[in-house]
Amino acid sequence: MEFDVVTGELKLGTEPGKPARGKKTKRWAGLGIAAAVLAVALFAAVKSGMFMGAGERILLAAANTVGYESPLTEDIRVLAKLFSGSYTADMKLKTQGAAVTAQYRCGPSEKQLAGSVDFIFLPAVDFLVSVTPSLVRIQLPDLDGRIFTYHYLEEKSGYLTKIFREEDLEKMDSALRALFPENDGSKVWPEMGKAFTQWYFSLDFERVGSREFEVYGERKKCAGYKLTGANAHLSRLLEKWEDISEESGNEWTEYAELGETLWYLRSVTDNIRNMDVTFYLCKNRLVCILAEADGEEFQILLESDGKGNLEAEYTVNGELLIQGSREIGDAGGKNEYHIVYEYHISYDNRNWVDMLLEYEAESGAIDFLREDNDSAWELQGSLNRQGESLALHIDKVERNGEDINMSAVLTVEEGASMEEMEGEEADLGSLPQSQWCGS
Repeated sequence: MEFDVVTGELKLGTEPGKPARGKKTKRWAGLGIAAAVLAVALFAAVKSGMFMGAGERILLAAANTVGYESPLTEDIRVLAKLFSGSYTADMKLKTQGAAVTAQYRCGPSEKQLAGSVDFIFLPAVDFLVSVTPSLVRIQLPDLDGRIFTYHYLEEKSGYLTKIFREEDLEKMDSALRALFPENDGSKVWPEMGKAFTQWYFSLDFERVGSREFEVYGERKKCAGYKLTGANAHLSRLLEKWEDISEESGNEWTEYAELGETLWYLRSVTDNIRNMDVTFYLCKNRLVCILAEADGEEFQILLESDGKGNLEAEYTVNGELLIQGSREIGDAGGKNEYHIVYEYHISYDNRNWVDMLLEYEAESGAIDFLREDNDSAWELQGSLNRQGESLALHIDKVERNGEDINMSAVLTVEEGASMEEMEGEEADLGSLPQSQWCGS
């Protein structure tokens, strides 16, 4: 302890030659506060894009604008996860004249479709179809005791070639092979994603002058980032994707069609003499994408409040072609969301499409409407999720205001168990006409 030589008062908490504890505590407290403030400042800087390049800023702004996590988003994520592995999908469909019950089982080395079709004027027919990487097996126990096989990797002969044209058989074989793309060792989609990432971060965006846009009723100045010669950059990406598709060595699956589509898109892009694309950002949100190509102007306007509500417009030379919105209503509860998606597509003055999707998160109720210049459809039902399983109920379908008496239930859950098939086999690829009808 220590005495003040001026006042004569006792100083507590000190010893000779040592500083007061209060000063030391304040020093460390001040250091902690400074560190906390610095951490918050750094976090805010990162979130605001202060230390990011133009490409990263645009990506972050786009994510902040269109990204929104809702119960419906989670349902879709679960469904995508289920479809990426082994799963079982059950379906029940009822119409005025028929009832169909089916179960699709998807595994890595086998897919099966089993079920029953019941028409009012015909007896019910059960079926079981199995598809492996080289073979299809079909069993119709109510009609024939045999198991019909189809080797879709081999040459065909017999009566089958007389029923179907060669190009029809090739299309069917292509669809069957596409069920097992993993057997080619193809990693097309991951490789395309990697190529896109490398391509995007190689782009050079130039900071250009600001431009005013109306953002929720207020005129705001938005910073512009321009990509000059975007058509050449896009052509380079499409060419790389084409190479990835061709290198998959899978000329008879979906990737062949993908390669043709990419080639077509690249040929269209190559016909553009010059295209510049400018991205306008405001408050770390993407407000406008402006593309100028060969004297024409293409513009996408986006308005987001950061709470999930979003409005979008697509115009060509000032003419509105597509208009869409997403409205989020929150009743205050954890899952009491009311989500409305609305789109209008105008091809010309006489051809248009309107779509509306309403979703109640708590009940899972869904109401979908689609109307164009010729017809109108409405579908009512519900989408419910329990853990890793989903159930879609379609309770009512109307066409032009009239109920078509159709209902359906689709449930999807993780895992698949295959059914054994027993019986005498008959190869459809080589079976003569006389042996098509058995016992």
